[in-house]
This record gives sequence, structure tokens and C-alpha cells, in this order.
Amino acid sequence: MTRPRYAPHPDANQQDVIDALRAGLGADAVILDCSRWASVYDLLVYAYDVRLGAYRWQPLELKTAGGELTAESQ
Repeated sequence: MTRPRYAPHPDANQQDVIDALRAGLGADAVILDCSRWASVYDLLVYAYDVRLGAYRWQPLELKTAGGELTAESQ
């Protein structure tokens, strides 16, 4: 069950994930923090997909390593 998102509630590990994505995807990737809006996703990433040979949008929902929500998001 998800909670309604009325105010920004970034996950505790969100900045670490954003930093890793920026380092791995390069400068041309766009990473939007969707946690500030009423969204089912935490991040929206626009980057080059080698398999498709084109850029695409990829929504991401962040979890801890065990697949659980972090303490700040419960």
C-alpha cells in the first residue's frame, strides 16, 4: 500500500542513487526527482539505451537492498 504524497518525501538512499546514476550514465543524462510531486515513481531518467540505439525515459521507484521502503518513505 502506498502513502499519498502531498509533500516531498525523498527516500534516505535517493541522493546516493542519483549520484551513482550521474556517474554511470554521463553528463547527457537527465535525472528528474519526482518525489516532490504526487507520483508513483521517485525518479525519471532520460538516457541513451544501447539496446535500443536511442534515448528513452525510464521511471524508477527506489527501494533498499532488501526491496523494502526506507524509513523516511513509510
